[in-house]
Amino acid sequence: MSRMIIAGVGLAVVIAGAGYYAVKNGGMAASGEVSMPSKVEFKTDAERALYGFASRQGMQVKSSLKQLTDLGVEVNEELLIKGFHDGLKDQVALTEEEQMAAMQAFSADLETRAEAKKNEMAAASKGKNEAFFAEFDAREGVKKTDSGLRYIVQQEGDGKTYPKPDDRVVVHYRGTLIDGTQFDSSYDRGQPATFGVGQVIKGWTEALQLMSKGAKYKLAIPSDLAYGEGGAGDTIPPGAALIFEVELLDVQQHSEGDGHAH
Repeated sequence: MSRMIIAGVGLAVVIAGAGYYAVKNGGMAASGEVSMPSKVEFKTDAERALYGFASRQGMQVKSSLKQLTDLGVEVNEELLIKGFHDGLKDQVALTEEEQMAAMQAFSADLETRAEAKKNEMAAASKGKNEAFFAEFDAREGVKKTDSGLRYIVQQEGDGKTYPKPDDRVVVHYRGTLIDGTQFDSSYDRGQPATFGVGQVIKGWTEALQLMSKGAKYKLAIPSDLAYGEGGAGDTIPPGAALIFEVELLDVQQHSEGDGHAH
């Protein structure tokens, strides 16, 4: 994770700086200091293209810097730009060996920070999950399997066509965190998803085999049957339990279509 963040910052800063340098008439200010004009005038399509490319990279580096600040790192943006500027002037303040040593130490620090943050979030999720399942288990119609999966049958299926682990299914679904925050929905996309029964999280694989064609279930999936303490990207926190509404539209015993679901 730390290498990805550092690489994202480094690449975006270099490209953004290069684009700015190409557009700015005469390059860096005569004083040798980095100077950003309040208004940029473009003379050619090449300048516009470079500026556009650099501005997009700037938005990407903004995202990378946010990841650093989220981990408690104080970011000095002026030093980022100055580093690029000093490289152009061949007046770098650190030797290559010093830079590599600093990058390695910084990478290790980020790994430690990221692991600590993940553990903190997972611990917070555990307490919330326990409270949620205590309330959910008291709801009418809740069934619980040996694995800890909870489900409510909202609509029965045909009672005949049940998916097997090597089958593919066509489903509509909506996924939320236990606080109601939606992170995915085939309904919103206006198109059902098609995928293998054994190609999704454990909670889904188990639940789908309980359903017959036409059934609609509400699932409450514990973290260990979902994405565990690692979470998934920026949308599903470490240790998060997940809620899904799943409608099994069809069962296919051979590969047809394509799609994605959590």
